[in-house]
Amino acid sequence: MKKSTPASGQLANGTTTVLLPAYFEALTRKENRTVQLTAKNGWSPLYVDGEVVNGKFTVKADSGNPHQQFFWEVKAVRADVAPLVVEKD
Repeated sequence: MKKSTPASGQLANGTTTVLLPAYFEALTRKENRTVQLTAKNGWSPLYVDGEVVNGKFTVKADSGNPHQQFFWEVKAVRADVAPLVVEKD
């Protein structure tokens, strides 16, 4: 089972750090976290610099609009649910 957290943000001089809710670290596994970014009201080459660590991640754009608005979504596997085991016939 995955936990999704959609939200929005904006760069300040080409970078910003997104803080996740306090429960995120306790609720999700550390491995295989992903972040999806979508530019809002324009386009800039947005990317996540590094990993989701300690409930936060950094978004950057080396070119384009240094104050670009964006939507973001983090996906991670929940830590409180056992992994699904596929049965073979």
